[in-house]
Formats: sequence, structure tokens, C-alpha cells
Amino acid sequence: MLAISSAEIGAQTWQFDFGPGAVQSGYTSVTATTLYATNIGYGLGDYSNIGASTTNLYGVDRGGPDALRRDFCASSNGPMAFMLDVPYSNYEVTVISGDNNAASGGILEESRRWARVVSNTAGTFTSSELTLNIHSGQMRLTFDGPAGRFNAITVKATNTPTIFIAGDSTVTDQGSPPWAGWGQMMPLLFKPGVATANYADSGESAGSFAHSFLPKIWGVIRSNDFLFVQFGHNDEKGYDTTTYTNYLATYISGARQRGALPVLITPVERRRFDSDGNALDTHGSYPGAMRQLAADQGVPLIDLQASSKAYFQYLGPEGTKQVFNYAPGYADNTHFQEYGGVQIARLVVEGIKEANLSLTNFIVPNELPPPWLNSDVGPVGATGGVTEAHGVFTLAGSGSDIGGRTDAFQYVYQPLVGDCEIQARVVSGGLSFKAGVMIRESLVAGAPNACAFISGSGAGLQSRASAGATTTTNAVATASPPYWVG
Repeated sequence: MLAISSAEIGAQTWQFDFGPGAVQSGYTSVTATTLYATNIGYGLGDYSNIGASTTNLYGVDRGGPDALRRDFCASSNGPMAFMLDVPYSNYEVTVISGDNNAASGGILEESRRWARVVSNTAGTFTSSELTLNIHSGQMRLTFDGPAGRFNAITVKATNTPTIFIAGDSTVTDQGSPPWAGWGQMMPLLFKPGVATANYADSGESAGSFAHSFLPKIWGVIRSNDFLFVQFGHNDEKGYDTTTYTNYLATYISGARQRGALPVLITPVERRRFDSDGNALDTHGSYPGAMRQLAADQGVPLIDLQASSKAYFQYLGPEGTKQVFNYAPGYADNTHFQEYGGVQIARLVVEGIKEANLSLTNFIVPNELPPPWLNSDVGPVGATGGVTEAHGVFTLAGSGSDIGGRTDAFQYVYQPLVGDCEIQARVVSGGLSFKAGVMIRESLVAGAPNACAFISGSGAGLQSRASAGATTTTNAVATASPPYWVG
């Protein structure tokens, strides 16, 4: 594997200025016609997994003295992707995004790994600082949603701790929506300074992974890194718990030999209930065997089997459909849709806190709503319309409910034909109702059962605080333009 040497760390830097306007000194120009090619190793490109296409790209120059913020590249229909060929390393990445004339935002991802949610009102800009592990030879930064803006990107090799993740299909970076593993959502929950390297793959057991992907991890893991290990789903099909724990022991010893910290994670539960609505254990004696191994060898344990079962019990048979892949046309009781991937990653992060790992210092505080859902509220007023939406949606506005401040709200929800259940949180400032509430919305003109929201600013953003309260519907003032993510 081609990798950056320790002597090159900090020296390898790429800087790109997007759009048709003046180019900042020391930056490489990228316009809407700068398409990825292997001979230059960078450019805007097609990424079919998320629907990114070069046919929808355009550039705008708003003018002004700031060369990095005056202009941008965007997509008129769907996501956009920027590709950069890089050697194996961790990278400090800064993405400047915004628009002097319009609201902008969306999900900032790297190869479908959710990294940040960006929400800008007109005239404001976000500088998203990310720490990314690239082990595929190519960095693919994407904005999911037609309101995404690339103004500038800086990439610099760095020597930071890495969380290596070994696991199966419930953990892996699922290639296409609506599927998602919890491992691909982990970057969303961490501050800059630590990277996640998700080597999990579908169909793997502790035994098969030890022969397929673990040697790759052994080749790059270093002192002070972490090795997170979740297996069980496929081990149950092939061998007994003795063989299972013997394999897991090789992960522990191999990490320790290299100065890394192994962390065992009991397998996340499946969606299975009895006739009385009680969540069931589906992994037999395997979680218990892992717990005993962790105790015997003094290894930190994140008991995801127990926490996910408790979470599913709280949600119930119907509520868990928003976590698992019950998008239209699917009924998958093992794998997650994007909302569920985020929520299971939240449980893993809570386990990191409970285990008092040093990674706790890198966790983003209140980045997403807690997985324990609250009573239905809403709807929040909106006008205009789109015909489909899923993933994460951002809405910016101000009003008397939120103390007259400009606040941003993030909605994590499932793709549904019909009313959407959406979860909200405060990005800045405070709400008069509790963050994490579920909101039902169906206000799209001409499509009464679809979800739509508008990004903008102005007075009048309101919502009711609890189930049974009188609905308050106020449109967001000066809302422009409508946009969606997904």
C-alpha cells in the first residue's frame, strides 16, 4: 500500500479554489469544467453511489474581494463530488462552503462516510474541519443535496490517532442509500484530531476477517491507535463460542503488540420481537462469550448488544422500522438505513464515554439528538415544495420561539412515502421545546404526503412543544431557496 512517510507528514498539502472567479494565490483553480482525470489526479466527478453527476455542475462568481468565498461550484440537481488521488494517510481537511446571495448546505461526506452537516443562511460561510483516514487511494468529498457549495478545499497529511474498525455488514460503509452501517457514521460524531478507518465488510466473521482484512490493518495500525471489533452475526452461523473467542483473542494480542488499544463491541441486535412486543436476544451465547473474554483479558468493552436491545425495546416493533431498512420496498431486520446508522453510532459513542476511553475528548458534544425519542410535535411551518427527501435536512431561521436568535435545526429522518418522522436538534442557541422531538410534516403543495422544508431566515419559526398541543404553522420568512438532501 502506497503511504506517506513520517518525514512527509505535514509537507503534503493540496489547496483548491472553486468557481469561475479570481483564484487565491497558492491555490489550484477548479471550475465546473474541471473534471476528474487520472493524469491530473483531481477534479469534479461522477459518483453513481450517491447520484453525483458531472452533467449538473455549474459555477457562480458573486464578486467581492475574498477570492475563496466570492465564487463556488455547485450542482443544479443532486449531489456533487470532488475526487483527489492521495496516498494512504490521515488528512486534515478544511472545506469552505457558503453563498453570499442564498442559503446553502447539505451533508458533507467522504465516500458516503457522513462527516458534517452544513447549514448556512445567505451571506454566511462554514469552514468545516475534518480529520479523515484515506485507505482507498482516493479522497471523494461529496455534498449531498443541490444546495451544497464548494468554495475552497485544503488537504494536509497529518499524524493523528486512528480508530480502526473491524466488523460485518451492520458496521461497513454501505455503498448506496438507503443502507448504512454504523461505522460509516462515526466521523460525524468526532471533532478534528482523530480519524476513523472502517475496514468492516459484508458477510465477515471474526474468522474470515482475520484472513481477509486484518492483515491490511496490521500493516498500518500504530501505537496509540484503536482497534474496534464487532463480530457475531456471521460467527453464529459457522462455529461455536470457543472458536469465536479464540479468533477475537488474536485481534487483542495483535493490537497490543503494535501499541494500539483493542476495544471489543458486542454485536448490535436484530429487529425481533415476541407477540407481546418484547425485544428478543438474537445472538445466543456469543455476546456473553465476548463479555467474558473482555473481562479475562482486561479489554475495554462496549456492550452494544445490551444498549441496542434496550433502545429497540423503547421504540417498539413499529418504532424500530425507522432504524432498520424499512424504506419503501424494503423490510430488512438486520441492516440499517441512514437514520438508523447514525443512531447506532450514537450508542457506540455513549459506550466510549462509559468505558472512559481517551477518545471521549474528541466526541462532538450534542452533535445529534439522543436516540431516545420523545413525543410527537409540530409541524414546523414551511412553504414551497420538493417531491422527495431523506437523510439529514437542515433548516435555518429565527423567531420568538428561539429568543430572536438565528438558529439552525438538523433533521435526521427516514425516506417515506407519506408523513415523515423527523428528529430535530439545535446547532446553536436554544429552543423553547426539547431538542430530539419527533416532528411530522406534510405541507408540500401538490404533494400533501411528502416531506419538504425551506432553508432561510426571518421571524416566524415556531412549533408546539408536546403531543396534543395546538399546532402552530408559520412559514419561514425570506426563505430562499428550497432545498433537500438525498
